[in-house]
Amino acid sequence: MNAPLLSRYTPRMMEHSVLEEIFVQRHSQVEELIESIRSSVVSREKQHILLTGSRGIGKTHLVSLIYHRIREREELQKQLFIAWLSEEEWSITSFLDFLICIFNTLQVESTKTDQPCPPSIESLYEISVDAMEKEASVILKEFIGDRTLLLIVENLDEVLNGLDSEGQKQLRGFIEENPCFMLATASSLPNAVKRKSSTFYQFFNHKELEELKLEDARDLLAKIAKLKGNKELEDFIKETTGFNRIKAVYHLAGGNHRLYVIFSEFLTHRNSLDQLVEAFMRTLDDLTPYYQDRMRSISHQQRKIIEFLCKTRTAVTVKEIAQRCFMTHQTASSQLKKLSEMGYVCSKMYGRESYYEVKETMMRFCLEAKKQQGEPIKLFVDFLRIWFTQQELKERLEVLPLDAKIERDYLTYALSKIEDDTQQLLADKADKYDQDFNNYLEKRDLESALNSAQNLIKIRGDAKDWAAQSICLAELGQKDKALQSINQALEIETNNENIWLIKGVILLDYINSYEDAIHSFDRAIEINKNNFKAWYNRGLALAKINCFQDALISFNRAIRLNPKNLDAWRNRGLALKKLQRYEEALASLNKAIELDHE
Repeated sequence: MNAPLLSRYTPRMMEHSVLEEIFVQRHSQVEELIESIRSSVVSREKQHILLTGSRGIGKTHLVSLIYHRIREREELQKQLFIAWLSEEEWSITSFLDFLICIFNTLQVESTKTDQPCPPSIESLYEISVDAMEKEASVILKEFIGDRTLLLIVENLDEVLNGLDSEGQKQLRGFIEENPCFMLATASSLPNAVKRKSSTFYQFFNHKELEELKLEDARDLLAKIAKLKGNKELEDFIKETTGFNRIKAVYHLAGGNHRLYVIFSEFLTHRNSLDQLVEAFMRTLDDLTPYYQDRMRSISHQQRKIIEFLCKTRTAVTVKEIAQRCFMTHQTASSQLKKLSEMGYVCSKMYGRESYYEVKETMMRFCLEAKKQQGEPIKLFVDFLRIWFTQQELKERLEVLPLDAKIERDYLTYALSKIEDDTQQLLADKADKYDQDFNNYLEKRDLESALNSAQNLIKIRGDAKDWAAQSICLAELGQKDKALQSINQALEIETNNENIWLIKGVILLDYINSYEDAIHSFDRAIEINKNNFKAWYNRGLALAKINCFQDALISFNRAIRLNPKNLDAWRNRGLALKKLQRYEEALASLNKAIELDHE
């Protein structure tokens, strides 16, 4: 027995039972849509529905399913005509063309169902275009009679683009004046629908289709395996390795239903890498026309942005995109917004910046494949890094025979790239936590600052990370832990003046261990005799133990390094007062007041 047809690009060719067997995720949504259609058939109030979503997201599958389920509703058959136009109606350039497509579709529909056949309009070709348009409208209206006409229009954006402004007005007028309603799909909201001045503004009940979630993707692959009778795939999906492989597919395909149908064919591939290369490159070859078509459908500026993002392979800022694509920041931002709406790019916020990247990893693979000139190594290495875990790659490398040079090259290069990427990822995370720590500390959000410091210790563990943690712990009253943390920093980096300074401040301000604090400041000064903060805080610590003469020497040195610091002048004045040098004390305090007024 042959396996049922599972079409990648034309789901309307598939049998109703197959569509039902692999249907996932949108069960409640399809019921709502069918109820909306039923209501439009049995009442005067017509609900026009527009479903939008990127190509491959399952729009045609959903529409096909709705068509078959409506056809099975016996109570609607005597009340309803369905005209399901072709997915690509290239010939529509006027309202008359649209009418002819309806007639042709209704005629085909009558051969497959009990639906009556519309009258022939062949004789109308002998009269003028204007007269034919009017006569065809009348004939269609009479044919509909007391029934309701459901128009199923896929790629509505292309159909509306084919109609000029007058044609769009005629179409809307016909629908509103007759018992008609529309179920339409588009990759994104057409201009003729979203602009306030457009003909179909606020005409449709718009529903954006959600992409597959990871669990939905797993469910879809399980249903495909069952449909095909692929027991190996069914069992593999239940394994941990299988679920990890599905996660890899999810990284490549995102929520695109079509790509799961394609990847299901070699999800369990466990043979040699040469065979996997062949399967992967064949998949790229199958998908390339699809992505080329997507590139053709956008403007030249937008193509330039997509090509740059494909080459970059990482998320980048609007500023960098504008610089590399030779366009203004405003133009880049505007084009990226449109590309995001159409599902080509996605963005994430880091701090105040938006970082953009190509939404579909497979799009980058396919576009790059055209430039590989027969050399798939780098491209396939990228695939290997996603397809296998680092441990799986190591295990494959260990069992390779000595003469498997090509496979060894693939695996070795993939592992080195994973390690490089891991280091880069850790560096990027560290930069983010660094920024977070400083922001939280500035806002006095000490708990959050401490959390950032602890994250830095986990992924980097530098001396400055332990020092950052010690500052937070001290401020939160955890004095002993703060001292342990700063000592850990000094074990990593003994000759760091700033770490000795932080230790001295903790001992001075939080633990009241003044002599130990003086020792820490002395160590900082040994490393850098021009460290203003070390001299100033040394003076404070000496004053605490009534060593005012030594404190004065420290304050004098601090002032020599930073003559504009009023705290140094004020504390110098207080030390001079303790030494009963009142005139000098008064002069020093007056200097502090003068600086404060400045």
